[in-house]
Amino acid sequence: MTGLDIKELRLRAEIEGTEFAVPAELNARSPMVALTEQSLFAARRSELAGQLAVLEQRRQQREQDLSTAESTQGTAERTAGFLDEEIAVVEPLVRDNIAPATRLLELQRQLEQARGERDRAEVSIAQARSGITEIETEIENARANFKLRAMEELNTVVAEKSELEESLPRLEERVSRTVIRAPMEGIVSQLNFRTPGGFVNTGDVMLELVPTGEALIIEAKIMPQDISRIRVDDAVRIRLSAYDSAKYGTVDGRVLRISPDAVVDEQNGGASHYLVDVAIEGDLVLEDTGEAVTFIPGMTATVDVLSGKRTVLEYIWQPVARVQELALRD
Repeated sequence: MTGLDIKELRLRAEIEGTEFAVPAELNARSPMVALTEQSLFAARRSELAGQLAVLEQRRQQREQDLSTAESTQGTAERTAGFLDEEIAVVEPLVRDNIAPATRLLELQRQLEQARGERDRAEVSIAQARSGITEIETEIENARANFKLRAMEELNTVVAEKSELEESLPRLEERVSRTVIRAPMEGIVSQLNFRTPGGFVNTGDVMLELVPTGEALIIEAKIMPQDISRIRVDDAVRIRLSAYDSAKYGTVDGRVLRISPDAVVDEQNGGASHYLVDVAIEGDLVLEDTGEAVTFIPGMTATVDVLSGKRTVLEYIWQPVARVQELALRD
């Protein structure tokens, strides 16, 4: 689109007869296109100037011919006038035999010659004026053709831009489909397709992503016979399998959600269970270093519901927005 924008500016400058300058923003986007259009603008303006210079030279020559013809006409007209006066004086003298007849004949011959020069000058004047008009028309046509060509190209450019603007959303959509974007920031933990140009079927798991910078939610499984023991907002204590609870203690949590119905676990012999989301509300601090443990998706743990004194949940954490089944969810 930038190239068409620059070309449009060049064509409008040609039509309006103004200078052509590429804005800095467009020049930065497409410096080569900007340079090409500036060179083309200069070349076409130079071509037009050359045509106009030739026509102007011809027009000046015609004007000089007109001036010469008008001068010749004036001289011949004055000469004819003088000869008419002289003949009017000589004719009576010839009749009275005071002046020779040859004198009158010579004056009449000179008068005819002067009148002939005057007539030829008038023809030259008409031709010169016609030539000037013709050349001026050629000059106007040269300018008009220059603008007409620019206008035709401008119409084409505007049409191309309009077509691109209409198709741009579709093109952007096609481009967006070539880029895979995760719904959140994270670290790729497993990549299932590595071959460039490989084919991915609908529903295939392309990669597994571990979210970063998001709070973890524990997804727990509870047997149907124990579901009556748990309510939303129940307080729980969480023991990480990776850390000895006798040494590192437990983490406080709270029940966020209980699935409305039991879920069948095909990977566990078809046993059914309820899904329970538990929020972590505390930190697990290592006694030897005093540092808080970083909770990592995939860790396993056991949850004790404080409303009862025995463990009712064993679960795996997984990210909330997992693409496929993961150990923990965010």
